[in-house]
Amino acid sequence: MRQFTSADGNKKMMAKTISHLDGKFVIELAGGNRIPVKAAAFSQADQDYLREFAKNNISYNFRLASKSHGGDKTKATNTAVRYWESVTQQRGYNIILDNYTPVALEELEVRSMIYRLVMKKTTASKSHAEVEWNTSSKKIDKIAARTGRFEFSTGTVPIISWKFIPPYSEYTTYSAGGDNKFNDYLGGYWIRIYHQGKLVHEEKEIPKAAEKLGWSDKSSKTGRARP
Repeated sequence: MRQFTSADGNKKMMAKTISHLDGKFVIELAGGNRIPVKAAAFSQADQDYLREFAKNNISYNFRLASKSHGGDKTKATNTAVRYWESVTQQRGYNIILDNYTPVALEELEVRSMIYRLVMKKTTASKSHAEVEWNTSSKKIDKIAARTGRFEFSTGTVPIISWKFIPPYSEYTTYSAGGDNKFNDYLGGYWIRIYHQGKLVHEEKEIPKAAEKLGWSDKSSKTGRARP
């Protein structure tokens, strides 16, 4: 409970601040009644308190939509015997961020991480899975309330396919494993949204294999990675 003082200083009351929306506050009086008020009705000290309350008690509401995108392809062929071809394509995600939060937001940062799983040989007969990733960050100076939209692209990771040319073989394998569709090798994304340095929203699509590996990168030994 807090003692609030009216703007003219003539009235005082004990109340608890409950919520904030569009510049209006709901306070609960000592008797349990809840009433809507504006900050301007109170003293400067109370206005400062309510302003700080609003900053720390925003009801964030975001929607994320994504689709994969690809960059240029690089093709290589074994020219000596010509029994294989490889194609490398950089792939990432286009992200659409819609802000349904009831207030305009300033100083947003969107951090993203995308990854792929890679099978690497340990010996001639053994291999292990590793996670490779790329992180990126985008700053948003201001986004409008309820209808604000921001579109951005994540970083990219290389997706490599190997095709063995007949008569040697007629199948295609991929360095990231899975079935033979390029889109399937972009393992997923992890998006974190920060408002004035505070994490306020998080969404991720992580395959079970990546979660099992704990995002470890055995080659660089950097441990678990986060956006």
